[in-house]
Amino acid sequence: MAAWEQAAGYCEQAIQISDEIGFAQACNEGRLSLASVHLHAGELDAARKTAQAAGTHEYSPTAADVALILGITLARQHKRDAASQAFTDAVRSADILIEQTNDNYHALDIKALALCGLALVHRPEHLTKASTAFCAARA
Repeated sequence: MAAWEQAAGYCEQAIQISDEIGFAQACNEGRLSLASVHLHAGELDAARKTAQAAGTHEYSPTAADVALILGITLARQHKRDAASQAFTDAVRSADILIEQTNDNYHALDIKALALCGLALVHRPEHLTKASTAFCAARA
């Protein structure tokens, strides 16, 4: 069994358990992990569908992560407008976390990556903002 298949299997087990017990955080994070596995394995349709499913299990600490994975997947599928919306959602969700604590380095990284995504699909002017966010995450 390939490593990607094994990782996906573990994620699917986690999703099944979290769905059975109704634990929203685990429902979201299990799907986020599975979407990431699919994305890394090049399974873009599965990554998109799984990221969209993760978004239906609202858990605000990972909303930016889910939107970023969705945006990357959509960009790789050449769906620029949908990718732009997902990247914009990732920036908004990251900003909410940053407002709560401005030293949330993970949220700053997610924001920077989402701004890079926006620069790639539509708006190159976001590169300066992305650079600022990356610098803030390492300050």
